[in-house]
Amino acid sequence: MLFKPHTWNDGNISTYTEHTKDVTGAVGSVEELKTTPVSVLIDVTEKEIKTYLNEQLIDTFPISDSRGIAPIAGSLGLRAEANENGTVDNFKLTDYTDDAENGKVIYNYDFEGENPFTKGTIKDGKFVASQLGILFPPQASGVPTFRKSVTPKAELVSAKLYTAGLGVYDAFINGERVGTRLDDGSMKYDELKPGYTHFQNEPFIIRMMLHRCWRRGKKIFSLPT
Repeated sequence: MLFKPHTWNDGNISTYTEHTKDVTGAVGSVEELKTTPVSVLIDVTEKEIKTYLNEQLIDTFPISDSRGIAPIAGSLGLRAEANENGTVDNFKLTDYTDDAENGKVIYNYDFEGENPFTKGTIKDGKFVASQLGILFPPQASGVPTFRKSVTPKAELVSAKLYTAGLGVYDAFINGERVGTRLDDGSMKYDELKPGYTHFQNEPFIIRMMLHRCWRRGKKIFSLPT
């Protein structure tokens, strides 16, 4: 098993050969890796990035050595190209900038419920990563987002969301992707909204029924733009 840090530099993917190394010993063996989960911890400070496998430090990367895109707080994601595949059981990002002891949890997914990503699938409480390209959680993507906070003053009878966009988009409530809640409790999504249209003549309006996925309390609607 190789540890092989990558970066995006001048429009191309390049690797840090000086930090590429065989880390098979940290995971036991190649055969064990196929059936035994591996704990990965990445500790990022202003000066360096430390990577641990099963609590064993395998690499210390000085920030001063970085080329291309610099590390950004909140941009922790997954990558699975071509024939690469695997599963993720837990995925958590904590920011310790303002609270060195407890930190602030940016996101924490155990994959026991809905898929927090816009790609991939959930199976047996694990996220299946296969041919994803580069994938970040929606709240970590850094794209401009319209947000609106709503708190009903009375018991909710019906809730509908009308949206219109000039490109493919998704709506989220409290960070969860909006879809149609089916009778069995599963969620069905409308993909590739709003469909093909001539924007100059007739932009489509999409209606989403929300009352089945609405729970009591404050809701924050978000639409990445």
